[in-house]
Amino acid sequence: MFLISRSRILKSDLLHLIQRRQVHAPQCPKTDSDRKKQYGKPDCSKAVIVGGTGKIGLATANQLLCNNAKQVLLIDTDICKGKDAVDSLNCTFGKGKAIFMKADVTNKMEIHDALRAARGELKTIDMVINTFGVWNERKWEDQVNVNFIGTLNVCEIIRDIVVRPGGFVLNVCGLPGIEVFSPSPVLAGSFLGVVGYTQSVGHERNSTVSGIRTAALCCGITKSNFSKGVENKVCCSQMGSDLKKYMEDACWQKPDEVGKAVVETLKYAPSGSIWVVEGSRLFSLRLPDLNCFRKLENQFI
Repeated sequence: MFLISRSRILKSDLLHLIQRRQVHAPQCPKTDSDRKKQYGKPDCSKAVIVGGTGKIGLATANQLLCNNAKQVLLIDTDICKGKDAVDSLNCTFGKGKAIFMKADVTNKMEIHDALRAARGELKTIDMVINTFGVWNERKWEDQVNVNFIGTLNVCEIIRDIVVRPGGFVLNVCGLPGIEVFSPSPVLAGSFLGVVGYTQSVGHERNSTVSGIRTAALCCGITKSNFSKGVENKVCCSQMGSDLKKYMEDACWQKPDEVGKAVVETLKYAPSGSIWVVEGSRLFSLRLPDLNCFRKLENQFI
């Protein structure tokens, strides 16, 4: 009788737990910020935001200045948008707080010249944040050139322009960099390249020598021009249908939440680490050790 009644109690508790999970959204694990190691802070810092006129770039500039950054310099391709962005930031935070420079990340010489000019303008650069990106699977060469090659073009000159030691580089990309993404394979490949590059260049052996901390922030679907109309920019109707469903089921977030996540990674991200901001929640990501998940299938002599 005891076993029967205990079984009924357990089934009742399990049913109650399932019902609660259906009603309430899953909670984030609690974190104790006092126990986090702080690597940097935005106070009195000077930042270069590449892709700075986009919604995520502009939100990042806003959040840095809200957290007492001294100055931000935006680099992007559209002069009109750049002027509007700088006017808005200077009107809100004070004259001279924001500067704009025009450059294309796919043109190595142009972006290198712009970054050198940015150092001359700001005198010192404490951080470089890459927030640029394009999503158009039908023009896959552009995706690779902007998202991956563009990131390498910026990071190639980092040692010459960022404060050392103590400089910070953040590569902002999308979740396809860490998960299988069947609707847009080339986008996933370019972002995976950014994540792999970030882990490797940010490895302790490299960061100790360079004095620069490098991290990546993978964003979930965010309300910005990056994800606008992408259902019509994939390779076939099947991928378009899959992407439409993905977008409908996604946990959307605002650019401001990504900007806040940038500030958190500036403070707490170790070099080489990967972070995720999805549905307005920020996670640090611990990628598994390859040796723990591989299975021997054959032995060749």
